[in-house]
Amino acid sequence: MVLFCAAWFTDTIDLYAVSGAFCVGMAMPRGEVAERLVRTTQSVTQVVFVPMFFTYSGLNTRFDVFADRAVPAFGVAAVVLAVAGKFGGCWAAARLKGEPPSVAVRVGALMNARGLMQLIALNVGLAAGIVSDALFSALVLVALVTTVMTAPVLSWLDRRDAAGARTGPATEQGQEVVRI
Repeated sequence: MVLFCAAWFTDTIDLYAVSGAFCVGMAMPRGEVAERLVRTTQSVTQVVFVPMFFTYSGLNTRFDVFADRAVPAFGVAAVVLAVAGKFGGCWAAARLKGEPPSVAVRVGALMNARGLMQLIALNVGLAAGIVSDALFSALVLVALVTTVMTAPVLSWLDRRDAAGARTGPATEQGQEVVRI
């Protein structure tokens, strides 16, 4: 009940409803009660609410806008820039903090996914008239591509590192590296 009240309140004051839910999660005491609550509601959330939201996002996506050549060109450019910015930025930040390259590239791959929060923001923007149908569809493409590419990229990195481990111990900057 607290969750729904917080979501309603933040929606009423023109913030995303997820902001209220996030605040409830931050304020909730950690422990067995919280873990039990998550376990109890997780199946309903994953089976009902998340698919329902993705269905709503799919209904809002108009793929006919891709008939205009400018829209897919913008979509591809947005994907490239999004990956370069987020993957590259997170990789660089991890390297600056002293993480070895193998860890930094995984941080970049994991942070590159956009998924649910980008779709929430896009749906809010579309409903408010801030985002056009063409921009919405192109940015949905960005969310889908960057999210879907995460698992294959991580699998490829694992296979690459496993092949490297078979050829001998990996060293980076003169130190033995523990592969994740």
